[in-house]
Amino acid sequence: YPSLFAIGWFMKFRTALLVSLGTLMAWFWLIPMAVATDVPVYDADSGTSVPLSRYLELGDGVAALQMIAFSKTIRIIAIGAILGGGLFGLVKMWKTFATIGGDIANAFRGEAGQEYMPGKGWYEWPLKHIPIFMLITAAAMVLIFVVGGFGVVPAIIFAVILLLTTFLLGAIAVRVMGETGIEPVSGTSFIVLLMLMGLFLTFDDSLGLSGQEAILLGLVGTTVFGSAISMSGTVVSDYKNSLYIGNRPYHISKGNIIGVVPGCILGAGVAIFLSKMLADGTIDLAAPQANAFATFTVLLSEGQGDMMLLSLGFLLGAFVEWSTGMGTSFGLGMYLTVPHTLPMLIGGGARDYWEAKRLIPKIDKIREEEGAVVAEKRRALI
Repeated sequence: YPSLFAIGWFMKFRTALLVSLGTLMAWFWLIPMAVATDVPVYDADSGTSVPLSRYLELGDGVAALQMIAFSKTIRIIAIGAILGGGLFGLVKMWKTFATIGGDIANAFRGEAGQEYMPGKGWYEWPLKHIPIFMLITAAAMVLIFVVGGFGVVPAIIFAVILLLTTFLLGAIAVRVMGETGIEPVSGTSFIVLLMLMGLFLTFDDSLGLSGQEAILLGLVGTTVFGSAISMSGTVVSDYKNSLYIGNRPYHISKGNIIGVVPGCILGAGVAIFLSKMLADGTIDLAAPQANAFATFTVLLSEGQGDMMLLSLGFLLGAFVEWSTGMGTSFGLGMYLTVPHTLPMLIGGGARDYWEAKRLIPKIDKIREEEGAVVAEKRRALI
């Protein structure tokens, strides 16, 4: 697909290479090794582990054996790698977490900026809207889940946990993005999933929840959290770009808040449309992150899967995160096939080649002839 080439172009070669290394490791080392050693795989129909060659006896054919190994072993390892890379990335950033509470307190005391400027109006959007929004959101979530048939107590617990995690972990994620350029969505989302699933599955009887309701609360909460902090990262980028061209934070916030309303309507409509197509089998989306959450949920709630493979993937993702800082990207690459990542690798290489051979020489020439300011403007436009 041309879009995959474009994704690689924007990732540049190093990131595209690390994603592709996960794919290459999976398809040219782990899968052949799994087939050669006839590795035991978890079979959902029997509820036990069976040798991989068992699927030959069931008539799936030799050509499909590699795909079975991929879906039943490599994807579990990949999910572990996504989880390990995300959580270890958070551990590496512990110094950022240590001071985030003081920064939030200073902001609410008005020590982080000047909201209202006499004679000029509002410069920053008033922070007092945050607790107001939190109260409205909490009441709305409780009402929605109670009307949907859940108990009042589970709905209140759900709302409180989600608000606290979204506010605190979201603040951490945005700060990390500001300092490193990478927003730890995967790591923080897995933390929220573990919190919600652990609580609701452990105390499901006390809270009057069925197993399905406990899982639903965990997945919905994680989805809301992941969406919220992803939007937070987008807003940070909006602020940077808008401040560069002279906009006030007040107007940036106003535009974002107003834009949420049509965005929610459009987003919900597209989500319903895609979910129906996924349910009836019309489309099959790779969606590594979503499938990682779904598979991890099944492992937690039903025990259907190989925890050993998940643990091995966790260690692999943590090691790649420690050595390269891209453990989650490596895990995503393991989850994808070669036709997905090869165009990305080509696009990333083409971007680096274009910059080295075309862009940089041209900008250097402009810098010599017209100065650094003109050169940087031309570079940005190009």
